[in-house]
Amino acid sequence: MRDDVTEPNPQQCLVEMTGGALVTHAIFTATELGVADALADGPKTADELAAAVDAQPDALFRLLRMLAGFGVFAHADDGQFALTPMSECLRRDHPSGLRDYVRMSGHELARAWVELPHAVRTGDRAFDRAFGKPFFDYLRDHPDRARVFDGAMTAVHGSESVPMIEAYDFSRFETIVDVGGGNGSMLVELLRRVDGPRGVVFDLDDVAEHAATLLEGSDCAARATAVGGDFFTRVPAGADCYLLRHIVHDWDDDRSVTILANCREAMADDGRVLVVEGVVPPGGTPHPSKILDLIMLTVPGGRERTAEEYDALFARAGLRIERIIPTASPISIVEGARA
Repeated sequence: MRDDVTEPNPQQCLVEMTGGALVTHAIFTATELGVADALADGPKTADELAAAVDAQPDALFRLLRMLAGFGVFAHADDGQFALTPMSECLRRDHPSGLRDYVRMSGHELARAWVELPHAVRTGDRAFDRAFGKPFFDYLRDHPDRARVFDGAMTAVHGSESVPMIEAYDFSRFETIVDVGGGNGSMLVELLRRVDGPRGVVFDLDDVAEHAATLLEGSDCAARATAVGGDFFTRVPAGADCYLLRHIVHDWDDDRSVTILANCREAMADDGRVLVVEGVVPPGGTPHPSKILDLIMLTVPGGRERTAEEYDALFARAGLRIERIIPTASPISIVEGARA
C-alpha cells in the first residue's frame, strides 16, 4: 500500500454531501424562474436575465455563479452567463423532460424529505405528514402537479426503455398490458421496436384518457389502446403479458400482492407477469435502488426489494419467479408465471 495516499477527510466529505440539498434547491430555483429559457437565444448578464425572469439582479447573479461552479451554467470572464449541456435540459422544449423532474424534486420531494426523520422513527409516509394526504391523492387533487409528475417519470425512467426491450424477447407475446402505464410513452417505444404484439395501456380513467391521445397520434395507433380502471380491483383479462414497470415498488407488500394476484387471475394460462424494477444487491454494494428505496419510504410508502423479497412476494400472489434478467440500465426484469 502506498504511504503517500491521502485519505478523504471524513468531516469535509460530510459537509460536501450535506450541501447537496442546497444544490437541489438552487437548480430548482433557476428552473422555476425560467433561466434556461431566457438564455436560449444566447448569453446574458445577470442584470439582463433578472429583467427577463423577474428576479433581483444581485441575488440572481449569486445563484448562477454558484451553479456555474457545478457546470449547470457557464460563467464567462465578461460576466455573462450561458447554457451548458446540463442547463439545456432545463429548457421547456428539451425532449428529455428533466425540467419536470427538477420541479418535482425541489417541491414535493424536498418537502417530504424534511419529514424523513419522522418516517424512519415511525415507518409512516413522510409525504403524508408534509402535505396532509397520501401522494397519489395529492396528484389527483392537483392535476397540474400530476402533469409534472408524469413528465418527471418519463424523464427519469425513459432511458430504461431501450435496455429493457433489448434484454427480453417481447415478440413472443400477442398482447402486452402495460399496467399503470401512465401516458403510454413506454408502450409506444416497445411497439415501435417489436413487431407483432398488440399493446394496452391500463391506468386510472383520467390517465388513460391522456394516454389514448398520445397513442392515437403515434405510428403504433393501430396496435395500441388505452383502458381505464383500478389495478387494485382488476386488470384487463386474457393477455399473455402483464408489464409493471416501477409500479410494485410504490406499494407495501400487501397491496403489491393484490396487484400481482389480479394480474395472475387475468392472464392467459401460459402468460407472464414482468415486474421491471431495480433489484437491491446485498450488503454495502452501491446501487441506485438503495437511493430510490428511501424515496419510496418517504413519498408513496413502498419499497425497493431484494431477489429474495421478490420471491416471497410472487409466491404470496400465486406466482413463481422464472428468472431475473439484468439489463444495461439499473433495472432488472423479474419474470413470473403461475405457480
